[in-house]
Amino acid sequence: MRKSNKIYYFIILCSITCIIFTFIRKTQSKAGYSSILNSSNQTTWYFNNSDLTTGNYTNDITTDNMTIYATAQKPVSIVQCNETYGSETFSKCLKLNGCGNGSYRTVEIPVANGDQIEILSKSNSYFISRYLIITDNDGVVDTFKSSPTLSAYCFTYTGESSSVRIMSKNSGINLYRITKVSDETDDTEEDIITPDIPEEPVITEAPVITKTPAKTNAPSKKTTPSVTKKPDDGSYIQNICSKLVNHLTPSSGNVNMPIFVVTFPDNKIKGTALSKSELSNVLFGNNSTSMSTFVNNASYGTLKLTGDVYFYTTKNGIESYKDKGSYEKLAMEILNSVDGTVDYSKYDSDKDGYIDSFTLNIIGNDDYWYGCQATWWDNPSYSLDGVKPYNFIINDASPVKGNEDYYVKEMCHEFGHCMGLPDYYKYNTADFENMKGIAGSSVMEDMNGDYLMVSKLLLGWLKKNDVSVYAGGSKSYTLHSAQKSGECIIVPRNYTTDDSVYTSEFFIIQYDTPDKNMASYLNNTSGLRIIHAVTDTVYEYGAGYFKYNNYSRYYSSHDGIQLVKLVGNGDYMNAGTTINSSTSGFCWYDSYEKATINPGITIKLEKSQESDSIVVNISE
Repeated sequence: MRKSNKIYYFIILCSITCIIFTFIRKTQSKAGYSSILNSSNQTTWYFNNSDLTTGNYTNDITTDNMTIYATAQKPVSIVQCNETYGSETFSKCLKLNGCGNGSYRTVEIPVANGDQIEILSKSNSYFISRYLIITDNDGVVDTFKSSPTLSAYCFTYTGESSSVRIMSKNSGINLYRITKVSDETDDTEEDIITPDIPEEPVITEAPVITKTPAKTNAPSKKTTPSVTKKPDDGSYIQNICSKLVNHLTPSSGNVNMPIFVVTFPDNKIKGTALSKSELSNVLFGNNSTSMSTFVNNASYGTLKLTGDVYFYTTKNGIESYKDKGSYEKLAMEILNSVDGTVDYSKYDSDKDGYIDSFTLNIIGNDDYWYGCQATWWDNPSYSLDGVKPYNFIINDASPVKGNEDYYVKEMCHEFGHCMGLPDYYKYNTADFENMKGIAGSSVMEDMNGDYLMVSKLLLGWLKKNDVSVYAGGSKSYTLHSAQKSGECIIVPRNYTTDDSVYTSEFFIIQYDTPDKNMASYLNNTSGLRIIHAVTDTVYEYGAGYFKYNNYSRYYSSHDGIQLVKLVGNGDYMNAGTTINSSTSGFCWYDSYEKATINPGITIKLEKSQESDSIVVNISE
């Protein structure tokens, strides 16, 4: 999983009065300062341990029945420090280097039901809390804030698994000590009282998941007349993402984006590097596989992407730019380096005073510079030619020959975040795939195929006359290729005639064909897929976000309400298929956030007499 710097959480940089609150957790956790130390039957894991020498760890390591999981792509580090907590002094700590997923950047310890566990940690940020997550075989056990000052969190484990795993939910966190007490302890200490520290923008990164194309289902021979399509009045559904947050990358018009290929004196590119002209062609060329062609196809011509490629070698080694989890020290050096020859105002297409987007393409295998979309927040007064940076991309995909396809996929995923789309895959679990099968693929899910039709709806790429909203009764629609037009069907839970229907709970139906952005992915397969969407929006702290995106406080679990879920078993649907409440996922959510309520609707698919289309019959 790749982390993502989401624009849905914004840092409020002002003096705040501490807000006092008490944590009440489903795990019956009890928070306290050193509340279980010096108890009988105690096990303590110190990262001062002599077995753990300083440096990066790229493989799993086990010491004293504790396992630290790491990979070459997602390493952890033992680093020197000088920290005190009460009477304890720490000269080393474990640096998680970013979010974990259970198989990397994760610490696993053995547990039993009733064990008390205390974790001593600190956020890498000087003033921003970050989240640690504890999981077992059944999922997330607990989540808590790791503050910028060294602090302890204690909880009681009440599950049935033999171990728990500890990992960061978003960005860098240091671990100093983990203590477990396996017998009953005095649990009467006062709960931790913690100031409510503004949360850091969450970092969103691209997943690396591969899917296998499905077999084509044979269509039925029966045909049904279709509903007459409305005349095209040229009007578009409003861009919902742009209503939530200011200064997003525009999803329409002519967007010009600078790309900076960055090398460090001590971290050189490996492989046959693409030249400036070759990389420009990969990104902005007039060819079927370029990023520009991809977003132009996805937006049905509403977004024209151009850009410039610059190569830059830094003044110092790579370690000197690792600045408390921020990329801005490096970005400012690079942006300043070409300031005399570049007018940055040309990269502000919507004239809002902010650069639409830029990319730092980091060369070399260093996990600090992971692929993500980031938001500028550390140096808010910084500007060039009268415009300020805001959205930007860190691309860790190597611009080398043979890697062009993956390079473009990662750019399109992170560019989707810059325009306001969240991730659709699951976080903090060994199984990141939210939507299984070939029909579950999309740019914001696993970087395969095209943007989902619901994404195109949220970005304002769909014309009103292309979106048919089912209002009840029996209707028949002829649905054409989603790669050739924005045609789709919305089946809302509560029908309305105004635009509020687009920010509600609904099923959205699209028909995919092996054309344009889906040509290489689908091969000869065509089929229909249905997405169950809940696109409600929330406005807090002067900004908005999608209520059920994966980092929202309203998002309860992967089994609950999600922004998008796939209806069916992961295969595309074709003529002869009937969809009703017995179809997996084809139900409305109940008050417990489970999809159990029968929508009272039946959908039957039939062959169309028109090419690249299918007939969709909907009845109550």
